[in-house]
Amino acid sequence: MDEPVEEVKWSRNSVEVDTASRGRHRARCAIITLPLGVLREDTVRFTPPLPRRKQVAIHDLGCGKVVKVFVRVDSFREGVRYALSNCAVPVWWPRQVGRHSVLVGWASGQSADRLSDELPVDVKCRAAQSVGAIFPRLLPVRFDDIHVVDWFTEEFSRGGYSYTPTGCDGDARRTDLAAPEGGTLLFAGEATDRVYYSTVTGAARSGRRAAQEALGILRLT
Repeated sequence: MDEPVEEVKWSRNSVEVDTASRGRHRARCAIITLPLGVLREDTVRFTPPLPRRKQVAIHDLGCGKVVKVFVRVDSFREGVRYALSNCAVPVWWPRQVGRHSVLVGWASGQSADRLSDELPVDVKCRAAQSVGAIFPRLLPVRFDDIHVVDWFTEEFSRGGYSYTPTGCDGDARRTDLAAPEGGTLLFAGEATDRVYYSTVTGAARSGRRAAQEALGILRLT
């Protein structure tokens, strides 16, 4: 559809998805892959509302802040695969993207909280300072070569990967989050995987599981 969804109207054996441009799509079932942060924001309306056990799971599971920084550098020959520091952007690892050398920076938890409160230009400054401190032999980083992604402020993510807060029964909540509703709504995404949550592996596993559930429903019709 390539457009934002505003409302999901569902009943047993039928679902209708309404989009921002007044598009309307009907189906026998739908796989919901909205990130946990988006579900918590209630950006997409469900009519009728999702069952209470699923709403409890959505709000009990944690969804933290993550700020990711990509820095293009002229070359990288320092032989470092992973760097952990006390800098504003504490974690870095190198990647080769085609002909370009790229340093990937990662901040989560309190580090991400501090960066999220700053202006984008200030985050770039913090990133450049972090790179200079950790990799002093690199040439000074240019601001135009820095790209910042704050997953908490991104409209279609509203947070980083899910986690299980202290005192929360993560297995039970993730089971409730993944449970099909009305033989119509199926749920996927890393937050629904009890074993590999917070990872791409978990997201892929949940997608295969939901696809199998959808195939099972369609074979019965």
